[in-house]
Amino acid sequence: MAPQQIFVGGYDHAIDSFIFDEAEGTLVKTHSTLQSSPGPSWQHLVPEHRLLFSGCEGPEGGIGYLDSYKIGEDGSLTKVDRKECVQGCVSMDMGKNGFLVTASYDASGVNTYYVKETGEIVPLQKLMFVLPDGQAGHPDIDPVRQDAAHPHEARIDPTGKFLLIPDLGSDYLRIFSITYGEKGEDTRIEEVEPLICTTRAGPRHCYFDRTGKFMYLVEELASMVRVYQVEYTGPRGIDFTPVQRISSLGLGKGPADTRVQKLKAAEVAISPCDKHLYISNRYDRSMPDGTDSIAHFLINPDDGTLTFVELTSAGGINPRHIRLSPDGSWLCIATQDTNRVAMFKRDIDTGSILDEVIAEGQSGQPVCITWDTRQMMLGQIFSRPFIPSGLDLSDKTIVVTGANTGLGFECAKHLAKLKVSKLILGCRSIDKGNRAKEIILSDIAARFTDIEVWELDQCKYASVIAFGKRVRTTLSRLDGFICNAGVAMRDYTGAEDLEATITINVISTILLAISVLPKLRETSASLGGIPTNLSIVGSSVHIFGEHKLLVNPSLARGGKPVDTFDAVSDPDFAVMSVPGNPMSPQYTLSKTLLHALAAELAARSSRPDLNERVTVNWLNPGWCVSDIDRHDKNQPQGFFARLLRYLIQRTTEQGSPMKVESFRRDYGVNS
Repeated sequence: MAPQQIFVGGYDHAIDSFIFDEAEGTLVKTHSTLQSSPGPSWQHLVPEHRLLFSGCEGPEGGIGYLDSYKIGEDGSLTKVDRKECVQGCVSMDMGKNGFLVTASYDASGVNTYYVKETGEIVPLQKLMFVLPDGQAGHPDIDPVRQDAAHPHEARIDPTGKFLLIPDLGSDYLRIFSITYGEKGEDTRIEEVEPLICTTRAGPRHCYFDRTGKFMYLVEELASMVRVYQVEYTGPRGIDFTPVQRISSLGLGKGPADTRVQKLKAAEVAISPCDKHLYISNRYDRSMPDGTDSIAHFLINPDDGTLTFVELTSAGGINPRHIRLSPDGSWLCIATQDTNRVAMFKRDIDTGSILDEVIAEGQSGQPVCITWDTRQMMLGQIFSRPFIPSGLDLSDKTIVVTGANTGLGFECAKHLAKLKVSKLILGCRSIDKGNRAKEIILSDIAARFTDIEVWELDQCKYASVIAFGKRVRTTLSRLDGFICNAGVAMRDYTGAEDLEATITINVISTILLAISVLPKLRETSASLGGIPTNLSIVGSSVHIFGEHKLLVNPSLARGGKPVDTFDAVSDPDFAVMSVPGNPMSPQYTLSKTLLHALAAELAARSSRPDLNERVTVNWLNPGWCVSDIDRHDKNQPQGFFARLLRYLIQRTTEQGSPMKVESFRRDYGVNS
């Protein structure tokens, strides 16, 4: 993995820039700025514009600020703008069209802004809160922490239509509707009926799963986690049905009482697969070494309920903030009282957090961690896939789709040189496939390989089904199947009653994978349980593919029920291109959908009780020069787009080894 950029805000008044190098096991501070002093306690990254926004709590009794920074290529921060906010800014979130909102704990208010692509900040609204009638002086509240309304977080729901403000002081989850204007400056919020929490719960932070069906609310003062089912109905337009309340310390624990205990739950994080949830516990000191804990729960995908798994060490005292890396393989923990930022490796399959601290860096009273999602670019520039030495495929049968051109063709060439016994090229055009076959066999190193060209058109489901049947019925074995075929279109084109990018990249790819899975299982069983390989060519851009229709498909039909794939294929909603952007948003979305389906397939691919083991690989060859966008007649040709392609695009020969590497013998788990 290439080095990754991380930003850490702390109560020593600095925002620190770190580089995390997994290979070297280091977390090195490279830059620091004091320009958001005092108290830069929350940061928000806008990767597409290379901007970082930071809240400045400000002095007690004074005013706070919202600051914007331009991120340099070396991770340095250059201040762009500063605007006032209510004192005590502790959180922020962004919606659509440059809408940004801050929540301020100390002085009990929120501010809204319109932020421009340049980093310029335009103030919009300021709202102040007071305690509900009858709460002040109530014998059951925490008199120290609930002396006033204390908004602790700003969280926009997955549809972008509602703003949630957990108010720790009021025991409210305040709810606002968001109305976006034609211009960013016209966006407004309006408060609706709040969700009333249990007395002395102290709602702190909340988090939605990626389906938008469930919301998890951390109750700091009670050290509990409340699970809600989310429905977009009722007078508010969004409704929360309580499902479960469980201690942040696990089973058998009741609500804490901060009037006599120091224990406080803090942050919540959910894995990219939506199967694991983590809570940081402050001052529980429950670990053998006297450190605080991170609680791990399994998420039931059907009803959202949590099952406690274990407590692991936070590596220090007062883990105010935790953040998972974008791919979910690392957990970064900021322990405020230990002045420490630590990296813990996470087991992708089990969700377990390993006790060993892989890397750590010193930061003064760290309270917020922000991963820079540009690691895709760093990996693109500084790392290259490679062919593992000593790899011999002489007894294998492997299928590659989209094999007559681009990455598929280069992958087929590598496989033939590695002496694969039988190689099937899945191609839309038999003539082009045969020409590719001739080129491959012209290399003397490929003389041991029997190559066949089979027709496959992923625009047509019938062709996909027929191809899968041919694999199952005519091949004596199948050791590997590489789902490589795909497109990136900028003009709307239909295929099988859907937009073609969705049909080809998502539906047909998964249909093909399911179709050949029985043969992969059969081959594994015949080999005594040795894993066979199903490789799906993805992309790290899947992390950018957020789309309101994934959460609420009915938006595409005026509130009427509609299938997700129909919704994202609606011509009125499908975003095929953005001027100047070299990446099609619809292509990015297709990879998001494919990633989610591939993860589900991986969980069901093997049947160990029958000695059938299939490794499902999600492959990222990087951004390569190929004809995946051959249908695109309007590729961005501006200076920036051309420069970006020139500087960082790989050749297909450089990217294709990633697809071969998955056949290493030590790839024994889903990756």
